[in-house]
Amino acid sequence: MKYLEFEDYKNFGGELSESAFFYAENIARKEVDYRTLERITNDYKVVEEIPYKDDLALLMFNLITLGIKIDAHKAKKVSNNGISIDYIEESVDDTEKQKARLFKLYLRRHSSKNGVPLLFLGGRK
Repeated sequence: MKYLEFEDYKNFGGELSESAFFYAENIARKEVDYRTLERITNDYKVVEEIPYKDDLALLMFNLITLGIKIDAHKAKKVSNNGISIDYIEESVDDTEKQKARLFKLYLRRHSSKNGVPLLFLGGRK
């Protein structure tokens, strides 16, 4: 089940091609499933049933956009006297903080069908 369709991504202002979106959406969806312990996919079979589908779609759009920004800033190159150095400007910690902020912003108020908050990581409740 896709949490964000290509048409919705484009309506939000997305700039990726359809083939690039397919890859980026897949990665973002796996991130959502990982951080929610697959509570969404366990509770719902189609996205239309999800009561918080709009928040989920916006989270997906922002995760995809964040991934694009990270890729654009990833490799920097500095050259001096014929010596070139490649480095990454943004740290993994900064990226994880941005992702955590997005998850809290969009999913902190939502729970699974059996009342467990989507972002609860303490195991079974």
